[in-house]
Amino acid sequence: MSDKYLEKYKNPENPEEILSKLRECSSLEDIKKLIYGIFPDLVKEYTRGYSSDYPYLIITWYTLCKAIKTEPKGIILVEFVPPSIKDDISEEYSVLRKFLDVMTANGFVARRNEEFMLCNKCGLAIPRHNLYKYVKFRFPDKFPDKWDIKCSECEVYVQEHKLQETNI
Repeated sequence: MSDKYLEKYKNPENPEEILSKLRECSSLEDIKKLIYGIFPDLVKEYTRGYSSDYPYLIITWYTLCKAIKTEPKGIILVEFVPPSIKDDISEEYSVLRKFLDVMTANGFVARRNEEFMLCNKCGLAIPRHNLYKYVKFRFPDKFPDKWDIKCSECEVYVQEHKLQETNI
């Protein structure tokens, strides 16, 4: 975790005031405006879901949403996720943590931009290679046998179109 992010995403000087404004937000759009106003660089990408190559991630997300009685809405790739609540410095990030909690309660899952990327064909979330290797090593059955920068379905689509082009 970079020190520049540790400083960049600490609570602003008025955390109680911001959390009060957050409680007053009446829509998801209001919440997003407040987040972007305070942390304009936080959200790097947005996508509607995970690649179907990663059913474990899809099931985990859907299970979480079901448990908190919401519908899955999308994945936000963020520049920084605050330290664990168990960490001594966690309270210094209470505003960011609350924003992410509210987004989760509304069906979004926040993932680190450094750990996920978007398929260059369909735009669904795919673990970056380092995260893929880590999870694959620890839980061999949870991820596909081969990592790629695009979904296997998109690879089939690309190959089919190349074949059609050569047959013209």
